[in-house]
Amino acid sequence: MEQLLAWVKKLAVFMILCSYMEHLIPSHYKRYFHMCTGLILILMISTPLLRIVHGDMESEVSCLLENLRTNSKGYQTDSTLEQEYRDYYMSQYKSAVTEQIEAQARSEGLCAEKITFSVDEDPESSSYGCLTDLALTVTKENGRQAESSAVTRLKKNISRQMGIQESRIHLSDSQTLLVRQ
Repeated sequence: MEQLLAWVKKLAVFMILCSYMEHLIPSHYKRYFHMCTGLILILMISTPLLRIVHGDMESEVSCLLENLRTNSKGYQTDSTLEQEYRDYYMSQYKSAVTEQIEAQARSEGLCAEKITFSVDEDPESSSYGCLTDLALTVTKENGRQAESSAVTRLKKNISRQMGIQESRIHLSDSQTLLVRQ
């Protein structure tokens, strides 16, 4: 809801500035001014809508992580409410991370059977909300043993997206250990 309100405020400020600028420019430049402001307005309106349509998962994860890192002023008075607030956002963050890892595995033609990870849950830590360890059991989507090249690509992609060192990611097949460093 807050994002919607911020978006509407940006549009309103842009429109006010445009109407003010329109009075300042000479009349023979107004049609160029209208064309440029119209294009900018179309971009301002379509960008959030495109993000919603495409389901930008990375922004959702980063938004949840940002919510974890900041404390709400309303919850600072009661420690139990503050802990409930942190627990709620931590569980939301963990489910979003799980969904993102599953999507990464699917993009490599793999199926993530078991995902376990640990998150730094110390609010005083500079790495609060970051993954510290990840163990992932994968197979091909048809149930066969996964190829090691696909597993290596998956490991690199997860490392890059989640900000976790590759040595902290342990990928295994349901029968044998594939990649472990």
